[in-house]
Amino acid sequence: MTIQPPVYVTLSTGIFDVMTAICNGAINLQGKETILGLKVDRVNLLPLRKITADSIEFKILGHATLRGKEDYVDGKDLQEVEESINTHLLTRYQFLSQQYKLDNNSALCPVSVKNIKHLRKGVCYHYGGLITTLQGNIHLASDPATLQFLYDFGLGTRTGQGFGLLEVVREYE
Repeated sequence: MTIQPPVYVTLSTGIFDVMTAICNGAINLQGKETILGLKVDRVNLLPLRKITADSIEFKILGHATLRGKEDYVDGKDLQEVEESINTHLLTRYQFLSQQYKLDNNSALCPVSVKNIKHLRKGVCYHYGGLITTLQGNIHLASDPATLQFLYDFGLGTRTGQGFGLLEVVREYE
C-alpha cells in the first residue's frame, strides 16, 4: 500500500465526549510527525447539524452495509431495507444506551423508507473479502430524534469501520 499526502480522515459520532477527545488529540499532534511520516496539518470541525424535519433524503457517503435475514441487503426490496435499518437502529440504540448516557430523552421511533430508487448495490473489498453494500441516496421518514440518531451514528452495520456515514441532501417539512 502506498500512502501519499494529503490524507483526509472523517469521523462522526453522537457521543460528544468521544469526539472532543479525538479532536483534542489531533489538535495536540498538529505539526508533529505521526505514523508513516505523516503530520497533522489541521483539524476541521463541521458545524453541528440539528435535524428538525421528519422526512429527509440522505446521501450515503461511500458505502453502507445492511444485514438481512440471510445475507447483506442489496437494496432491491424496500421492505427488506426498511426492516434491516430498523433492526440495526434498535440494536445500536440499546447498546449505546447501556454503554453511554445518551442525550436522547425519548425512545427512538421506527423508520419508514420512502424511496430507494437512487440506491444501488455496491461491492466493497473489506478485510480480505467482498461484501455487498449500498451506495447513493435514500429517503427516510421518522421523528427528528430518530433521524438525528441515524445521522450522528450512521446507517446500518460496521459503522465503526467507516460504513454508513450520512450527509443530509434535503429536508422535507
